[in-house]
Amino acid sequence: MPQFSSQKTTIVDVAQSVALQLSGSSQQSRFRKLYYNDRIAFVYDCMPNYAKTLTNYQEDIIGLYDDGYNRVTVRGPHGLGKTFLASILVHHTILTAETDCKVPTTASAVRQLEKYLWPEIHKSASNIAWPETGRQPYDRRTEMLTQSIKLDRGLIEAFAVASDRYELIEGAHATRMFYVFDEAKTIPPGMFDAAEGAFSTEGLTVPDTKAVSVLSTDDELYDKEQLLATVSGHSYEVNVLAISTPGPPIGRFYDIHMRRPGYEDWTVVHVSLEQAIEAGRISRKWAEQRKRQWGEDSSVYQNRVLGEFADTTDEGIVPLSWVRMANDRWRQWDKEGRPGRDRLPRTVGVDTARMGNDATVFACRSASVLTDIFQFSKNPTTVTAGKLSIHGRGYKVIIEIDGGLGAAVYDMLMEEENGRNSKYFYGITPVTVGGKTFFTDKSGLLKFADVRSAMWWNIRELLDPDNGHDIALPPDDTLTLDLVTPEYETLRNGVIKLESKASIRKKIGRSTDFGDAVCLAFWEETKGGGVVF
Repeated sequence: MPQFSSQKTTIVDVAQSVALQLSGSSQQSRFRKLYYNDRIAFVYDCMPNYAKTLTNYQEDIIGLYDDGYNRVTVRGPHGLGKTFLASILVHHTILTAETDCKVPTTASAVRQLEKYLWPEIHKSASNIAWPETGRQPYDRRTEMLTQSIKLDRGLIEAFAVASDRYELIEGAHATRMFYVFDEAKTIPPGMFDAAEGAFSTEGLTVPDTKAVSVLSTDDELYDKEQLLATVSGHSYEVNVLAISTPGPPIGRFYDIHMRRPGYEDWTVVHVSLEQAIEAGRISRKWAEQRKRQWGEDSSVYQNRVLGEFADTTDEGIVPLSWVRMANDRWRQWDKEGRPGRDRLPRTVGVDTARMGNDATVFACRSASVLTDIFQFSKNPTTVTAGKLSIHGRGYKVIIEIDGGLGAAVYDMLMEEENGRNSKYFYGITPVTVGGKTFFTDKSGLLKFADVRSAMWWNIRELLDPDNGHDIALPPDDTLTLDLVTPEYETLRNGVIKLESKASIRKKIGRSTDFGDAVCLAFWEETKGGGVVF
């Protein structure tokens, strides 16, 4: 029989505790069976305070899962109650789970998990009518942790995972799974693909002889025999919620909402501005003021107020339409058998990183075609230098050295190059992107605050269809998002300055490593500044 604390402050608390002890696990079992596939009733009966504010569209979205739709994706304006909705579904899933259950939650940026989604999950836990569930509130020491909930020795678990840790999604197995993709517009396609593994068994019955292992986030294994006796005869259940305000028209979230071939099994929901206003989630006055402030045709108004995908041409340094044209040229080059792949000049741009969410990226180009992009994470400088000797052999290397890591790699490459009888590289050029530059735009009128701003403007001019450079870029979602995200400003003296890396990181949750490497690959020391030797 479950043990409950006797430290109560009111007669109501004492009565509730006695009722729970009398009913024990039988009441919990009744609760699970009653609400297992009735999420709407769960909200109204077990979260009555939340039921008072539940909107019609939120109830409709929750009800989709009750009706058997297991892949639901939602876009809409800022303020429609995305994390509120996600938190309800997290609690319902783990509290009604009858056997083993995993609820991985991820977002485009770790900050979204830390500052918004998981604080909302904690807040909603305090609004659960716990006597209805047949158990006490989550124990704050052993069950409800900062970014996870662990019940039944971890057999039932919800947890946060960074959107680039695909292996933690692939490694999460249970008879009941629910994936939450919050602010999904910039979650990498690899994370969506990793979740697909669970869907391969969705609806199948767990066989009596199946060897079952359940992984928690700390890779702890539990008693397989005991678990087997519990789950045998149950069916695998898998659900996913991908929800976000829209961004640029790129990426997996966009493809799903555009109902591209292969995504027909997703249920797409667009919450309109009028629905949000009618539900009392958005003020009409606020929406009208933002229209005057940002302009009806601006991407920020389209994204945040109308909940629509919009090109960032007006604000970004590189228009999306130009990137798309470069992608089309690359596809044609690839279709023709990649002619002239070794055409000179051959250059590799290197953006280095060691730890965290940033990645080391090699961008290899032959003349006007970016032929390959290589990405590496969490490698020491010795390994980076070794990989560059492999992938960059026969290329001219242009490497950023501002952060110190690039300088260490540069020193290693130069030491090896000077010790060889024959040269591996056409040259190794270190660049300080934070340094001054005498580069001007093609008109000769615009100047730039630093080499980084100049390099990005250079790639803009190379992509501009009116300039006829016809460079070709691979259709990579990460690269595309990197190129269209940065904005720029014109300072008082007419100097162009690119948006700071810190500002960009707040928007997409990471650095523009792919974009920086490509800018380096197309940069030449003769264009002005940044070269230190």
